[in-house]
Amino acid sequence: MATNSVKHGALGAHEGRVALEVSADDGLRLCWTERGGPEVVAPERRSGSGIIRSLVAGVGGTLELDWQREGLVARLAFPADR
Repeated sequence: MATNSVKHGALGAHEGRVALEVSADDGLRLCWTERGGPEVVAPERRSGSGIIRSLVAGVGGTLELDWQREGLVARLAFPADR
């Protein structure tokens, strides 16, 4: 996700930022929020996001991608028993 953000998102812009929130209440949850980069347009095909989704699913997790105009918000969740 960091590589993609450098190429296309907030980490490629001088003012761009990424916030990473982590919680471990009933499993592991991560929320990646980009802001300050170029305006976001949802991709027409799933190349990199499809790979990430497969990797996350392979360990029993889920991935939700929210292509907000201000920046990508990605929510990952992994069950506690993994």
